[in-house]
Amino acid sequence: MEPNDLRELQEPMTALKQKFIFLTEEYRPALWQYCHRLTGSAFDAEDLVQDTLLRAFAKLGYLGQALNPKAYLFRMASNLWINQNKKRMPIQIETQMDFADEPNEQQEDITDLMEWLINILPPKQRVVFLLSSSFDFTNKEIAEMIGTSEGTIKSYLHRARRTLAADLKKKEKTGKTTHIAKEPVTNDLVKRYINAFNDLNATEILSLLDDQATTTITGDWIELGKEQSEKFSLYYWQLDPVEKWLEFGYVDGIPALFGMRKNADGKVCLREVIRLRHDEEKIYEVQWHFFTIDLIRYVAKKLGIPAMVEGYQYNEKSVINVT
Repeated sequence: MEPNDLRELQEPMTALKQKFIFLTEEYRPALWQYCHRLTGSAFDAEDLVQDTLLRAFAKLGYLGQALNPKAYLFRMASNLWINQNKKRMPIQIETQMDFADEPNEQQEDITDLMEWLINILPPKQRVVFLLSSSFDFTNKEIAEMIGTSEGTIKSYLHRARRTLAADLKKKEKTGKTTHIAKEPVTNDLVKRYINAFNDLNATEILSLLDDQATTTITGDWIELGKEQSEKFSLYYWQLDPVEKWLEFGYVDGIPALFGMRKNADGKVCLREVIRLRHDEEKIYEVQWHFFTIDLIRYVAKKLGIPAMVEGYQYNEKSVINVT
């Protein structure tokens, strides 16, 4: 196949992808919360969301029946996560258990209590318990999602509740372990990247990138090689005159850069989260969380500052929303 053939496919595929993202927007916050409760990590949750959307979009052309979009996405996420766990040894994870989009103080107390409880459940029991108790799916809907019978679902729920009840008698309530803290930068390469970003110096940033470095605007755009970054993301980033700066810290124990800006009232807001993968000499991957608004809101809440978001994909007409 000639390269031009792929270019002919690229434009209509991009349009379809944009429409798919638009049509699934209303389910994204709940999907992200579900993925976060499964994985216990904000970045792992976002990765699972993106894998789910990619797989769900790719599978649409193979399906002939009408779909319930929310159930379709949750089923895809559940099966992906179960399959991932089949391939690796079980690990201890901290799971955020928010029982509403905007939890109050009482619900946050429940969150603290449930974080460690959910960790003791096997993968399939955890999936079934979360879908039933937190997202109000019926046993029939859950059975259809993971390809089993309603009787099996009832059995999973019974065993999960019995396990949780027994463990509750043995354990005391524990505090949250999710950790996000701004700390001094010790790595010279990361420090140089932060300084270049804060100085709006795209040339210096490019000098830090490996020639084959990948820049991912998560959920929207991928650039292969630093020449592409020079032509696109860094070019347009440098044209934006708005004051912006990076601060170093951790998201669920993972090093990250917090992109800060000020809103109309002069209040500092979180606009983006950046992850760098590098060796001692060069950066070989930049993961730029700009349109991953559920992740940004989660991190902003942990930092105790507002989130500045505009949508799940680039849109020239979009309006920035500060929450």
